[in-house]
Amino acid sequence: YQRRVHGDFKWYIEHVKGTPRESRQVEIPEDDLDRNHVIYVYGCEFVELKVPKKCNSILLVSCKRVDLTMVGLIGALEITSCQRVRVQVTGTIPSCTIEKTNDAMLYLSKDAAASAEIVTSACTSINVTVPGATDEDDIVELALPEQYITKITNRKLVTEVNTHSG
Repeated sequence: YQRRVHGDFKWYIEHVKGTPRESRQVEIPEDDLDRNHVIYVYGCEFVELKVPKKCNSILLVSCKRVDLTMVGLIGALEITSCQRVRVQVTGTIPSCTIEKTNDAMLYLSKDAAASAEIVTSACTSINVTVPGATDEDDIVELALPEQYITKITNRKLVTEVNTHSG
């Protein structure tokens, strides 16, 4: 990976490739990471990325089978055009935007689950795991809705999640 600075502070981790048998490990050195830094991850496959300190934001774009472990963010986590990504947050994140992504799993800490806003667009198989109500309770896995019903009511669109019973 490489870090390029263009007036702002960005980490660029591009085209790092592991294999199905052996993931590539990438850890950003804690001493080199700053709260103002943005981490841009593009075109990586079979990578385990560790971000040991809170930074501004992280963008995952066109990645496959990337596992991201992070403390937290000041800004947003953005996941775009990815497949099979896993994100573990041990601290807090204010928001997560997921677009054009298939099969993403977010493991949120208690603090992150209490405050994070998740926005999705054109996605399938997005799940969120949150801690139980108490420390003794099991974790809970929640599936984000993929199907909606929209009706026209009084010349306005009214959209609801389509729930299947049975």
